[in-house]
Amino acid sequence: MSGNDVFKNTFITLSSKKAYGIIETNLEKILELENTLAVYFQELKDNEDNIGEIRNYNSMIENTKKEITELFFKCQNTIISHCFSYDLNNLHTLEDIKNLKNKIYNFREYIAVNSGYEFYNEFYRRLMEALDEKATYIAEHGIYEESSLSTDLAIIPKSKRIFGLFRRIFTKLGFIKQDSF
Repeated sequence: MSGNDVFKNTFITLSSKKAYGIIETNLEKILELENTLAVYFQELKDNEDNIGEIRNYNSMIENTKKEITELFFKCQNTIISHCFSYDLNNLHTLEDIKNLKNKIYNFREYIAVNSGYEFYNEFYRRLMEALDEKATYIAEHGIYEESSLSTDLAIIPKSKRIFGLFRRIFTKLGFIKQDSF
């Protein structure tokens, strides 16, 4: 995908390098297929008197359109699954959960669908189940911090890791107030 690195880097941060690569590859294939379609349409126009050629090109056009549709939905599904999974993994409060529920619900207004498209509905159902589980955990235990310890340790320089670890443990145990740092 041509453009500036701001979009690329932001997307990779909010999803993954793998997701960006999948989307980039699929969009390049779509562009190639659109060029192929243009050639088929020109050939169709040039052979408008030959019934056999018309049938042949119509068949190739329909197959190419199906390929484009499949690649488009693969891109859309990759965006949905990777970006919302990132959001799911970065929730800590009931307010975060409420915001993500609204975000995924409203996102349905921006997706493309066809008669056989089921991915979004299935993903939505699974995400709601995961959000309900996190909400239950937060209601029972307070702020959800499953992945934050490993994330914090990855960010803290080696010389400060042990201090950061003990600070988190003592804060969790109530020996240190969160505001004291």
